Amino acid sequence: MVIGDTICLRLRGCRPCLPVVQFLSAIEANMKTALTLRFVVLFAYSLLASVRMPAQAPAVPIQDFFKSYFEENLTDEPENATGVGRHDYDDRWSDLSKVGRDAHLAHLRSRLADLNKYDFTKLSEQDHLSARLLNYELTSQIESNDISTHLLRVGQLYGFHNRVYLTMDRMPARTLKDYQNILARLHGIPALIDQNLAILDEAIQEGWTQPPIVVDRVNKQIDAQVAQEKKDSALLAPFRNFPSNFTPQEQTKLRAEAEASYDNEFLSAWHKLQKYMKETYAPHARKTDGIGGVAGGKDAYAILVRRLTTTNATPEEIHKTGEAELQRLEAEMFATARETGFNGTLSEFEKKLDALPEQHFRTAIADSLQTHSDSALWRPSNSARPRSRNRHERPGSFTRRQHPRLVQPQHLSTGKAGSLRQTGARPARSRARPRLSRSRRSLHDGIARIS
Repeated sequence: MVIGDTICLRLRGCRPCLPVVQFLSAIEANMKTALTLRFVVLFAYSLLASVRMPAQAPAVPIQDFFKSYFEENLTDEPENATGVGRHDYDDRWSDLSKVGRDAHLAHLRSRLADLNKYDFTKLSEQDHLSARLLNYELTSQIESNDISTHLLRVGQLYGFHNRVYLTMDRMPARTLKDYQNILARLHGIPALIDQNLAILDEAIQEGWTQPPIVVDRVNKQIDAQVAQEKKDSALLAPFRNFPSNFTPQEQTKLRAEAEASYDNEFLSAWHKLQKYMKETYAPHARKTDGIGGVAGGKDAYAILVRRLTTTNATPEEIHKTGEAELQRLEAEMFATARETGFNGTLSEFEKKLDALPEQHFRTAIADSLQTHSDSALWRPSNSARPRSRNRHERPGSFTRRQHPRLVQPQHLSTGKAGSLRQTGARPARSRARPRLSRSRRSLHDGIARIS
């Protein structure tokens, strides 16, 4: 029950709490008739009684609840709908205005409350597992909402500037409606950038900004995107390769509209973004690399640990686990070195390994993956592979696309269970062994050369 700015959380079996008494006293002082006061008293008690009533079991079967939540989520986040192969919302971007974000958060909280009305013990094994997973996901989204909105929006991998390209790349281009959807999203980019910049203004005010090492890489990516020639832009790839059933007149009209939108809307928005990131956001980049250096950073870090590890382990526990694993790996390395007859220290052993040509990258792509400096960098070179023309995947299916500008760490494209899956070109494998950190470096190939 809400009384003024006070929320009464007592549900049953309690006497009138202090806020109720204060509320009624204030009324009594201002009311002129006992009849009016009696009515207000009865009304207040009726509200309190209604709060005390036990919640009724949901009438909707949980499978229907799952379906309705899924559809609501697609409506709230059209980019996710595109990503999972549902193209009903391909003509729009998420509403990132304050009103839109508040509405989405309210939907998440309402869904979590509704989900918890179900008795999980009475569900089938599959539904019980689905309910637990959904409970975790909703709780995690709500808990990390401020972090995702204000902090993680800027990043060299999944920053909002790259998500525009990724979302457009996942859109089908088979029918006239598909092309109209692509155009609609191109036309919507200026408003999307304005909403994102408003969010970054909030982030700056709250002190939730990324460190210079992240901001610099993001700025380099935006510079590359702005400098890219129109004829090479992945955003316009569908308009360079139309389906065979499109007439020349249709192709010409659609291509002209797309190129005009690119010149007048996309580039204008991206120049605005470029200027903002360099002149407004970068000067407010946080001084510390770790998030612990900002207000509330330690709590945010604990939230991210829970979300990214799917455990309730504390950051300290995770750190201890890492140290123990490092000691185990180094012990195995040292034992392997001894088996080969090497009698020096582990540090000397690593120097021996570093001297082997097989322990170093031979290609520019592989080297960029090692340094992480060019991860997800959109390159305007002409040597990149062309965009895949296979745009006939079934709705709901996932298809790997050959993206012409996105360089991703190879492990993000494995598509294996439990791993992240990122649309993008698979980097060419180097014939040389990748140079890894000492805790992960394999010691078995070429080990005999050391001794």
